[in-house]
Amino acid sequence: MPPAPADKTTAAAIRIAIAVSVLMIAYQVASRATRDALFLTRYDVTELPRMVATASALGLVAVISFSRLMGTFGPGRLVPKLFAISAVLQLVEWLLLPHAPRPVTVLIYLHLSSLGALLVSGFWSLFNERLDPRTAKKNIGLIGAAGTAGGVAGGLMAERVGALLSISSMLPLLAILHMACAALVLRLRAAPAQHSHIVAAAAPSEAAGLRTLAASPYLQTLAAAVLLTTVGQGLYDYLLNATAKATFGGGEPLLRFFALFYAAINLLGMIAQAAVGRRVLEKLGVARTVGILPWTTAVGGLGAIAFPGLPSILAVKTSEAVLRNSVYRSGYELLFTPLPAAEKRPAKALLDVGVVRIGDMLAAGLVQLALFIWLAHAPTLMLGLARANAGLGKLVAAQETYNRILREPVSAGAPPAFTAAVDAARTEVAA
Repeated sequence: MPPAPADKTTAAAIRIAIAVSVLMIAYQVASRATRDALFLTRYDVTELPRMVATASALGLVAVISFSRLMGTFGPGRLVPKLFAISAVLQLVEWLLLPHAPRPVTVLIYLHLSSLGALLVSGFWSLFNERLDPRTAKKNIGLIGAAGTAGGVAGGLMAERVGALLSISSMLPLLAILHMACAALVLRLRAAPAQHSHIVAAAAPSEAAGLRTLAASPYLQTLAAAVLLTTVGQGLYDYLLNATAKATFGGGEPLLRFFALFYAAINLLGMIAQAAVGRRVLEKLGVARTVGILPWTTAVGGLGAIAFPGLPSILAVKTSEAVLRNSVYRSGYELLFTPLPAAEKRPAKALLDVGVVRIGDMLAAGLVQLALFIWLAHAPTLMLGLARANAGLGKLVAAQETYNRILREPVSAGAPPAFTAAVDAARTEVAA
């Protein structure tokens, strides 16, 4: 019996989503390698903290503007246009780079730092609107795995360009990737939405997120943990960049290093999630699973102090990135389970984007302070260790608050979905 037209439409939408995921994450990995290699080729590594702080501040402004535009136009109209604008801007940057290399390098860094992540978020919003929750949940793993494969392919593409061509040759290739995403997202937009009540739902505002955060000690604890782990990530990012710059100098060798590194952590993250992600959650519970990240980076920081150099920094940064993209992310998402949707949506957006950007700025400020007093390496590593231990303490507090919320009875008028979520969370904690 042939499939119904609705089934054909759904299958086509899933195929398009897989293709977009591959191209979009390939762009993310290749563009990050290009951004870092190009900046460190044109500028000294000591300029990096100011660049990161500027990009993070611009990212906050971009997030607020993007959220408002999403609420006004919706992802179906906004996202394909932004993909196309990004592609055109990439071509303009490519043409201008030989004539004004340093200013255009800064423009490229800001462009790649602020717009790529927003487009990923916008794509997932469109995907969620075009499929019903059951179909989306059933296919999310496949689409995510396709994105991981795309990330590996993007890293390998950048490595080959670094070996055979030049860093600037990456810019038109990145433009092609985003233009292809724009065309595919237009096709996805044409698919009829399968749950109109979700399409019509209002986007969470920044004010709603701030109000929810101010009223919830539990969310404040989560925000502190996100902030601390993000600061630690920024510190280790600087150490990796500084050590890679000292080892490879700049130019195409640096591009090849970053490309292979980012491809490897994508692949290792996927393997770790598939091999041990679920078992770690079941055995350790939510908070202890999330706490693996600060513990590991603390121990890794001690090793980097004892054995300075690129191998030790690579080991610390690889373990941090792989854990963040696998078991930490899974556990972190589950920490939002006890919250009703009215609180979860605005607060999660604020933590996932706003708090992360603030953490990036704080990390840049701490590195700049370390450079100012002419002791970059040891203080930076010690700050990473302090962050890891403080983050662990916050996560222990989060576990206690999490358990206290689950011990409280659910009100009689609570929505069935909220009651089911709390029951699932209680079962997870009991395990």
